[in-house]
Amino acid sequence: MFRDKAQGTETKPLLNVADIHMARNFFKLFYSIKRGSRPSASRLSCTTKDIRIPVRDGTLIPARVYTPRMLSPAPGCPCMYVCHAGGYVFGELDGQEELCELFSSMGGVAIDVLYRHAPEHPFPTAISDSYDGLDWVRCQHNTFHLPRAVPEANPDKTLPRSSKTT
Repeated sequence: MFRDKAQGTETKPLLNVADIHMARNFFKLFYSIKRGSRPSASRLSCTTKDIRIPVRDGTLIPARVYTPRMLSPAPGCPCMYVCHAGGYVFGELDGQEELCELFSSMGGVAIDVLYRHAPEHPFPTAISDSYDGLDWVRCQHNTFHLPRAVPEANPDKTLPRSSKTT
């Protein structure tokens, strides 16, 4: 994110590191105020659980699982995997809370992952964290009553061939 050269001035970054930290603190304050005005957890249609997911470099990244409150998720229920917005620089788990709660209130499981941010964690860390989180969810599908996303390979069987010829 850079400013365009204008009237002979140098190209300069839109944000410097101090701006990024100030903006992150603003978002944290915003979400804490927003959280304070929400109904109590017992009145929500879902339950939440904060977890940590292992990624390829051995780090554990934060995630939040939203499940329906009234019913335990039915086997094969839908899943929504959420990586917060923020251009790989900003974002909090609370940022997509309403979306995750709405999805969960309709009977699905929502899993929101907080990838690590730049510039402290350079490219491709955020992408890798997001992918590793999704792969972890795929491997843990039974824990969340999710359908198996990728069938196990069976070397004794082959996929049926189409009888249609072109």
